[in-house]
Amino acid sequence: MEIRAYRPADCIPIMQLFFETVRTVDVGQYPLAQLEQWAKADTDTHAWDKSLAGHYTVVAEENGRLAGFGDIASTGYFNRLFVHPDFQRWGIASRMADELEKAAEQNAIGVVFTQLTGLARPFFAKRGYHVMKTDTLQKRGQRFDLFIMRKIMAG
Repeated sequence: MEIRAYRPADCIPIMQLFFETVRTVDVGQYPLAQLEQWAKADTDTHAWDKSLAGHYTVVAEENGRLAGFGDIASTGYFNRLFVHPDFQRWGIASRMADELEKAAEQNAIGVVFTQLTGLARPFFAKRGYHVMKTDTLQKRGQRFDLFIMRKIMAG
């Protein structure tokens, strides 16, 4: 498994991974209407690339195949962390999160924070993140319950 920095050529495969993961891994965890709206294909590759390139983004590859991606902003906002359905439970999310948190510490980011749904909450809690508050997001006519979590970095 290789963890490496994002390249613009990764953009479309990352978008595909995101949409496929939401439509498969999260099935049964959220109402179908929420999944359909969350994973609604946003094909604006320019916006995706701008976001991914504007953050520190890592990509996980296994034998040349995209296995996952994650990104963190210079503000300490841990934006995304997704693993392809075929690579779930391989420890890939943990390895990418380790890399992103290490980058935060190296850049003197004292607090990392994220906004996530209930499915991801246990993963981040095990990593030392604590719920600061709950929130709701209205997106495309659907309500999403979110947890705002943060972690004080050691460095």
